[in-house]
Amino acid sequence: MKNRMLLFVYLSGLALNIAGYFLADFIKIYIKNPLFLDTTGTILSAAILGPFVGALTGFTSNLILGITHNPVNIPFSIVNTAIGITMGYIVKRYGFCGIKSLIISIISVAFVSALTGAIVAFYVFGGVTGAKIDLNIISIMDAGYKLFTSSFLVRLPVNLLDKSLSILAVFFIIRKLKPDYQGYASEKYVS
Repeated sequence: MKNRMLLFVYLSGLALNIAGYFLADFIKIYIKNPLFLDTTGTILSAAILGPFVGALTGFTSNLILGITHNPVNIPFSIVNTAIGITMGYIVKRYGFCGIKSLIISIISVAFVSALTGAIVAFYVFGGVTGAKIDLNIISIMDAGYKLFTSSFLVRLPVNLLDKSLSILAVFFIIRKLKPDYQGYASEKYVS
């Protein structure tokens, strides 16, 4: 039973990440604010099964998207892996039952995502990837910031919005599950 649940949550996480990625692509046609929406499955897997499965879900989904859709996604698998690890440890430490754990999750995951995203963009792509999110980097650099700092500062508010949406979605999904299927997000795991 445990192996079936692990496989189900892992595959559901992959499907959510990939569907979210394409949903974000569709939304970008209508709004100018860049969203990713490709980490909901990573966050779900990490919240239920812990940091290892969350990291594996994030890494694998970016690898799949990189091979099948856009190779730029492959280096960013580091970001999705870091999100899985971060979310998994936060849920193990604080649970995922109330406003405190929700706020800690959103702030921590958004910060880690913006930081690792800036690192990947800076070291792999020279600071910019050609995505819409990079259009604001020049404006921030004109204000006197270095390329890496600008890359991070551009990503932080976008990730706060993006990860808030993903984490809130996962929070409500988990609340609808029976306690036996909530894993680490269940109230019984709160330290």
